[in-house]
Amino acid sequence: MSVHSRPFNPSWLPRLNHRWASTMPMSKRFCTWSLPRWIAAFAAVLFTALGASPAFAQSFSYTNTVNATLSENATPCTNPLQRTYNVTDVFTVGDVDIGMRGSHTYRGDLVMTLEHPDGTRVQVVNGGGSIFGNNFNFRLDDDELQVVNTDGNGTNHTTGGNFQNNFSPNNPLSAFNGKPANGTWTLEICDQFNGDSGTFFHSILFLEAAAGPANRADLSLTKTVNNGTPSNGNLVTYRLTVTNSASSDLTTSATIIDLLPNGAQYFNATGDGDYDPVTGIWETDAIAPGETRQLFIEATVTATAGATITNTAEIATSDEDDPDSTPGNGATSEDDYDTASFTVFGPRVAGTPPTLICPDGQLPFAWSNGDWAVGDDNNDVTVPDLGPVNWDLNLPAGASWLSIGTYGGAHPRLTNVPQSTLSLSVAVEFTNPTQLATIVIDIGEVTEGVQFTVFDVDFIFNDFADFIRVTGQLNGAPAPDPVLTNGISNYVVGNEAFGDAGSGDPQADGNVVVTFDDPIDTITIEYGNHSLAPADPDGQAIQFPGQFNFCRPVADVMVLKSSEVISDGLTTGDDDPFAIPDAVLRYCIQVSNGGSATARDVIATDDLPSSVVYNPGTLRSGATCDGASTVEDDDAAGADESNPFGASYSGGTVTMAISQLDDGNAAAFTFEATVQ
Repeated sequence: MSVHSRPFNPSWLPRLNHRWASTMPMSKRFCTWSLPRWIAAFAAVLFTALGASPAFAQSFSYTNTVNATLSENATPCTNPLQRTYNVTDVFTVGDVDIGMRGSHTYRGDLVMTLEHPDGTRVQVVNGGGSIFGNNFNFRLDDDELQVVNTDGNGTNHTTGGNFQNNFSPNNPLSAFNGKPANGTWTLEICDQFNGDSGTFFHSILFLEAAAGPANRADLSLTKTVNNGTPSNGNLVTYRLTVTNSASSDLTTSATIIDLLPNGAQYFNATGDGDYDPVTGIWETDAIAPGETRQLFIEATVTATAGATITNTAEIATSDEDDPDSTPGNGATSEDDYDTASFTVFGPRVAGTPPTLICPDGQLPFAWSNGDWAVGDDNNDVTVPDLGPVNWDLNLPAGASWLSIGTYGGAHPRLTNVPQSTLSLSVAVEFTNPTQLATIVIDIGEVTEGVQFTVFDVDFIFNDFADFIRVTGQLNGAPAPDPVLTNGISNYVVGNEAFGDAGSGDPQADGNVVVTFDDPIDTITIEYGNHSLAPADPDGQAIQFPGQFNFCRPVADVMVLKSSEVISDGLTTGDDDPFAIPDAVLRYCIQVSNGGSATARDVIATDDLPSSVVYNPGTLRSGATCDGASTVEDDDAAGADESNPFGASYSGGTVTMAISQLDDGNAAAFTFEATVQ
């Protein structure tokens, strides 16, 4: 219960002898003479009537009268008596007093501690153990001269009345000044010596607001979802409500961050203000004291059955100060932060991966014992008919590779455990749930697609929560995301998989199948933890079995031939020459690769018609017809055959040799002939 006191209050009358001190709060400096408080209050009224402007701070009191036994509890007081005060008023603390009354033999046995809602603790009575006086009946105030428990051995307190003694605490209550008042305050009383006990009767927490107006807006946020068990594909509606407390004295505007989680895809938003689904920012209209603003976000459930999806929201900014929370600090205990969760309806079943369709067939890969040296984090592995594929394993700062005896020891390594098939095991000790290890697989060639399995993407409560994200690249640019197929111990959202149940060795429950059905040349797998993980995850591991299927690279080679008359021996100036006898023609043969893979060992031939005769020594090569300037001799031998292309002439046929033509590239050859 709270009581808002007035400038004149009879409960002040016993407190007569205040001292002047420059460090005292302004709200008490009007009561520093040896006068009763009602005289000081009268004087303050008189000063105001004469034109002065003293600023009295508002005072509050909160009472607890629930009797309880003070039992013996030897040091270190592991089970103290606790009494609480629920402060609902919103203001900044300017001063704290605490009054306590009870019966007890040997008052010096007692230790008393006051705790603020934020956890700040002040031991107001240390309990010297040498005070033999009985009972306690006092008010503790930093401004008093005499320290508690210094009133002499054998001095008994009465058990009736209301705080008939005034002392300063052993440790100053000013530690609470400047803090927000609202929340649950706790008084702890402990009997630290055996042999006696007593009874708690009555206590009052006295709080005084800091002088001057608060000039604050107390915002709070709540978040709900309309369906706690939706099915995959259903729409759910999140409701966000921002309230400016009626006790606030300022109107404010705010921004709220609600970036929808994986598993809930944005569909629509309505309500007060503007919402950006890309940034997750909701900008509210102005909120006056006592008013609320609401936002309704509709989202499609994209997570698989059994997945629990948690959406968080927090007030990110406010135009005014907030007395009991700090916008944007991520503190889950503050009233400007809230969450809402749903669990996707239905039993979890392992998904069926799509069929990998390869235009020119598949190239399967399986590990052999010599493919990976223990502890390596970078290695080239040869895939038959594809060539070397580079694996590059990278740890974040602070993380380390694990050694797991049951898996053979140090990692990374090849092991037949846990899936009874030779696999590359990647075991990592992460130091926090935000770290991600990165596994980059550089295929070298452009493959039309690939499919592979990741073992053991699962979860153990308060231990780890496996998470993988898979992306691809093509020629340095992002490729379309792959399809991930879930197991029983994980769920999938887009190109990410989240472990949420256990999968033991050698169960397939933790399997995730990854399918790229578009051309790629690089695969990146990020591995770490998601939101179910503890602050310091334990060691965890995933494995890559020898079950990679690459689509055979496909090249699409095209040939274009063109010609032009460069001279006829007759025309001059700007006139175009004619293809008449003795005219000279220049031919260009252009070979291009429009496929997704490198073309190798390409041979193109051009049989000249009998109406023209090849002009020796005129062969040239380059990337384009106009840029063909590299000299090629007429034979098929020598360094000119690979600079980077080769060309030759023999028996009426021009032959062009291209050892390698990457996708999207072209080679051009020119030569001259005379018309017969």
